Formats: sequence, C-alpha cells, structure tokens
Amino acid sequence: MDIKKYTALKGYNIIVGDYYICFLGTKLVIWDMQQNEVCTFSDMRDYAWAAFLNGHYLIARNARCTYKVYDLREKMCVHTYTAYKKNFYPYGLPVLDAQKGILYDAFYTGQFEKKQVISLQVDSGEFQYIDYLYPGNLGDHAKMDEDSNYCFIHYKHILRDTKTVLSPEIAYMKGGDFFFQPLREPVYFRVDLFMDQFLILQNDELIWLESGNRMKLNVPEQKRGFLHSGIYDENREYLTLAYHDCVCTMNLRTNNCIFFYPEEFVSDVKLIGDDLYIGTWKKTVCLRRFKQEVLDTD
Repeated sequence: MDIKKYTALKGYNIIVGDYYICFLGTKLVIWDMQQNEVCTFSDMRDYAWAAFLNGHYLIARNARCTYKVYDLREKMCVHTYTAYKKNFYPYGLPVLDAQKGILYDAFYTGQFEKKQVISLQVDSGEFQYIDYLYPGNLGDHAKMDEDSNYCFIHYKHILRDTKTVLSPEIAYMKGGDFFFQPLREPVYFRVDLFMDQFLILQNDELIWLESGNRMKLNVPEQKRGFLHSGIYDENREYLTLAYHDCVCTMNLRTNNCIFFYPEEFVSDVKLIGDDLYIGTWKKTVCLRRFKQEVLDTD
C-alpha cells in the first residue's frame, strides 16, 4: 500500500464528521472529505479535544476549561465558554451528545477536595454543575452509552492483601444521579480503552462487557507504550489499536495480529474511506487502501 506522510500536519487526535475531518494539534486543521484544506484555527492554546456538531460546527476545548464553537462555513469562532475561572482541572476529555447538543466534562480541584461533572448546553452556553461526592477517582475514558447516558470508568479504592489498590467499574450519570456497575470479576489494572463492547486493560487483557469473558490479546512483542485509541470492526471482529510506538490490527476470532506498522509518538488512528490515518505528535501518516489491502483480504 502507498504511504503518505504529512510532516507539517500534527494529529494528536483525528476527528471525522459527515462533511469534514479535523486534525487536532497545536492548531485545528479542517479538511473537507476530498482532502482539501478548508480552514485552520489557532486562537486557543493547548487544544486538547474537539468534536463536530450539526454538520458544519466544531466545538473544541483547551487543556483547562475553555470551550470554543466554530462555524466552519463562515470559518470563524462564534462562541467562547469558560466553565471555571480558576482552581479546577479536567480529569480527561469531554464527551458530546451531538443529538441533544450537550457536552459533558469532569473536573477536580488541586487536591481532589472537590470533584464535579459539568454539562454544557452548546447553543445557549448554559452550564450545569453536578457534585461528584463518591470516593475513588473518575477515569478519563468517558463516552455516551447506547441509551445516551454519560458514562465513564470510576476507580474505587479497595483493600487487597493489606494494600489499598484501585479497581475499575463503570459509572453512569442519569438525571444528575450516579450509578455504578461493577465488572463481573474485579480487576486491578488501569483501563486503557473503553468501547461499547469491551474494555482493554493495561496488561492487554480484553474483557467483553456483556459476557464477562476475558482474553489476553496476543499483540506483537514489538509493541511498546500505552494504548491510546482503537477501531473495532464488529462484523469482521477486527480491532485496530494505536499504541505509542506502533499500530496493529488484531483478528479477535483467532487472536492473532494481521497487520503491524511501527511509528513513533502515535496518539490516534482513524479509518477514513479505504485509508488508515495515523495521528502522531510529530506528523500524520496515511496508509492508502488499508481497508482494501488489509481488512478485505484476510
């Protein structure tokens, strides 16, 4: 397959919408679906997250608690919202309920004296602040579940062999209240990836959420670094994983690696049409015809 490297295009995160692609780095670079550059934005320091809303709008957050909404047809910022003036820090990354136009995010004060989940009505800029009064830590793997509930990984403190350790469980927020769903069997590793069907732990163990079945992923020994993101093809049961120093595709039916690509400083991976885009802290790499030559031939 052909490999194209965009050395001037950093892709800490790659966001794919209906009409646009956003490459999030030191600035936001917007392409249309024909890979023509539409516009760029650099009016906020330390971009950390972005998502498309209503087709032609983009909302982004910096590394703290400021959000900007961009009109991509007008190529301009139309709203700026700030959740806190000072003293609060984000746990991880926001989640957008695109259908309702509501953003959720989690914050804490410096010594964890106070923890809150915020909801932001994107059109009006109205914030709601929900205190999180439970012991343990919020995780940074938040998402919307199939019932449009904000959910995330909550790490509870438990006593194990005379030592206090962290054990993950799934937390849901419904109507401002929090509910907790423990895993079928407790685990004591950090969650690296949280998807609708499964979790992947720091030790490369995959846990199916519905059945509780576990499998140790037979990832290549060359794999190094944390797992940052993944793409799951449920029909084929192929899972493409972005580790810090490589991208690999696993066949979950056979638990073997069908594709391996070494690359430094990987932070995200997205399948756009037939092409696989690998976002890194240095550049963006495009593997042309990846779907056709890898996924459709195994």
